[in-house]
Amino acid sequence: MPRQVSEVLVEQLGDWGVRQVFGVMGETVLGLLNALRHQERVRFVATQTEQAAAMAASAYGKLTGRLAACIAMGGPGVTSLMTGVHDAHSDRVPMLAITGQPRRWWQHADGWQEADDHALFETASAFNAEIETPSQAPTLLAAALQAATSQRDVAHLAVPLDIQMMEAEVEAVLPQGHLNWSLTVPGDDAVRQAAHLLHGAARPLILAGAGARGAQEPLLELAHALGAPVLTTCRSKGLVPADEPLSMGVPGRLGTPLADRLLREADVILVVGCSLSQRTTGDWQLLRPQQQIIQVDIDPGRIGRVFPVEVGLWGHAAPTLRELIVALPQTPAQTAWT
Repeated sequence: MPRQVSEVLVEQLGDWGVRQVFGVMGETVLGLLNALRHQERVRFVATQTEQAAAMAASAYGKLTGRLAACIAMGGPGVTSLMTGVHDAHSDRVPMLAITGQPRRWWQHADGWQEADDHALFETASAFNAEIETPSQAPTLLAAALQAATSQRDVAHLAVPLDIQMMEAEVEAVLPQGHLNWSLTVPGDDAVRQAAHLLHGAARPLILAGAGARGAQEPLLELAHALGAPVLTTCRSKGLVPADEPLSMGVPGRLGTPLADRLLREADVILVVGCSLSQRTTGDWQLLRPQQQIIQVDIDPGRIGRVFPVEVGLWGHAAPTLRELIVALPQTPAQTAWT
């Protein structure tokens, strides 16, 4: 039975786990907003500006680890959206940005408030496409959602208003078969090398970023096995309970002197899901050349990108930390922390 393309797209958002869409009412997204209004799985959260919508979606993704979404009309709505889009792109937030486009026969003719959405998103997204026919809609939305989730980045999908309103024989694409990847763990040799370095360190330290969310239990187990202080970044505050004896705060430009001192004095640093940014490393001055860094990250492009590493462990945080725990020597670790 034919349905409006907008209804199918909204249904598919719900199937893929999207629960909040932040945005502002606008002419070129009326079809999608009307579809959102007539169902209950996906909630539309109205914001004062498109910039606020994108920032709210980015914050939602950072705090929950779930797929975030925002929506904006074309032209000035899209340009306003871009600050939050770049925030999500920089911090590797899985976020879908949907923009409404004018009717197709109005495009590329100096139409009212027309802007080149594709060019704006090109440098700040892992996926960037426009739906051109109703039959493309579910497939392109699935590709956008898969890219945002798998690459932890922004995916942009532009939907012309006439396609939103069009009725067609299309069905939502379910996530089954599109998100069936297994958790990545590094090779045994690299894990053993990292475990040997950590166990033999005089002052081991763990620096956990936002990529360590969901790995609290093995993170603390490893910290206690090593007697290693744990530092977090601003984005990962709350990852370690405040009453945890090994929790020593946040280093860097927004951190504490104690955390800075510990980061300077450590001889082996296990970096988990952290990009070693300017703010975390105090303008890149807190780490010293003689320190040995072991970096765990799901994105191999982040490993050794800023500081050279002794061992790079490409994998998800939780299973990688569990492998490190298993690989530690049975003898108790001896540290010089006092």
